Amino acid sequence: MTAVRASQRPPTNTRNESVALIVGGVAGIVGMISAFAFLQISQLALFGQGSVGYLAAWTCTVVGIPAFAFGYVRAARLDPARRAWHREHPIRASINTAALTLTGAFVTYLLAAGLFYVFQAAFRGMLVQRSSGFVIVAVTAAVAGYMLFTIASNVTTETVSTLLTLFLFTGVLGSMLTAQDPRWWQVNFSFLGSGYGDPLSAMAFNVTITLSGVVLTTMADYLTRDLYEIIALSNIERPARRVNVIRILIMVIGVAFMFVGLFPVDKLLILHNIGAQGLFIGFGLLVILVPILTKVFSRGFQITSFVFAGLTLWAVLLFQPFGYYNLTGLEIMAIALVFVWLILFVRTTAALKQDVRLEEAQELGL
Repeated sequence: MTAVRASQRPPTNTRNESVALIVGGVAGIVGMISAFAFLQISQLALFGQGSVGYLAAWTCTVVGIPAFAFGYVRAARLDPARRAWHREHPIRASINTAALTLTGAFVTYLLAAGLFYVFQAAFRGMLVQRSSGFVIVAVTAAVAGYMLFTIASNVTTETVSTLLTLFLFTGVLGSMLTAQDPRWWQVNFSFLGSGYGDPLSAMAFNVTITLSGVVLTTMADYLTRDLYEIIALSNIERPARRVNVIRILIMVIGVAFMFVGLFPVDKLLILHNIGAQGLFIGFGLLVILVPILTKVFSRGFQITSFVFAGLTLWAVLLFQPFGYYNLTGLEIMAIALVFVWLILFVRTTAALKQDVRLEEAQELGL
C-alpha cells in the first residue's frame, strides 16, 4: 500500500506548482481585503498618493515577504544538501533567508510601483472605479505572491545575482529620481544617502546599498558551494582552502557595501570611506585571484578578469590624477564594474558546473 501511495504522489515540480497557485490565491485574497479597507473614494488614479498603484505596490510587499520566505524554507527542507547546510550553519542560513526575502519583496514593490507609474504616464488623466481598483490590487498581489514563491522555490546562484542586480538598479534609480537636489551628481554618488537631501530618498539609497551588501554575502555562500563542487570534481588539491579565500573576498565586498549604506558620508565619513576603499581593494583582489586559485575557468574568462582589473585601475586614474570626472563618476564606474564582472562570474560558474557534472556522468556511463 505504501509503495502504491508513493507512486501516486505527484512529482515535485507539480506539487510546487500546486502550492504556488494556492499561495497566489491567498495573496489575491489579501489584496482584495486591503483594497476594500483602504480604497475609499469612488474614482482613483493609477499612481500617486492614495492611488490604486500605490496600494498595489505596498500590498505586493506585504504578501511577498511570507510568500518568498515560505517558498525558500520549504525548498531548503526538501533538498537534503541544503537542509544539512542549514543545520550546520543556522545563523548564516537565517541571515540568507531574511536577506533574500526582503530583497525579493522590495524588488516586487519597486517593479510594481514603476509599472503603475508608466501606466499613469501612458493614460494621462485616467481614473478607475473603486470596484475596478479591488480587482487590480487583488490580481497584482496574486501575481506577486505566485512569482515570489516560485522564485524562492528554485533559488540558485544565478537567481541571487539577478535579484541583487535588479534590487540595486531599481533602488538606486528610485533614489536618484526622488532626490530633491537635481545636481546631486555634482557632489558624489554617496550624496544621495546623506542628510543634505530628501530623507525618503536618502533612506531608499542607504537601505538599498546596505541590503545589497547583505545579499552579496549570501551570494558568496551559493557561489562558493558551486565552486567547491567544480574544483573537487576536477581533482584540484585543497579545494576548501581555495574556495574559502574567494568566499572571504566576496564577503569583504559585501561588508564594504554595508559600510557605505550604514555610515552616510555626512555623518561618519571615515567609516564610509573605509567601505568605499574596501570595495575597490576587495574587488581588485577577487578579480586577480579567482583565475589563479580555481584553475578551472577558460582562458577567455581569465583574460576578461584581468581586463576588468585593468579597467578598475584605469577608472581610478581617470579620477586622480587625470581629473576626467568627479567622485560620482568613479563610484558609478566601480559599482558597474563590480556587478558586471560578478554576473559574468556567476554565469561562467553555472555553465562550468553543468559541464563538469556532464563529464562525470559520461565517465560513469550514465
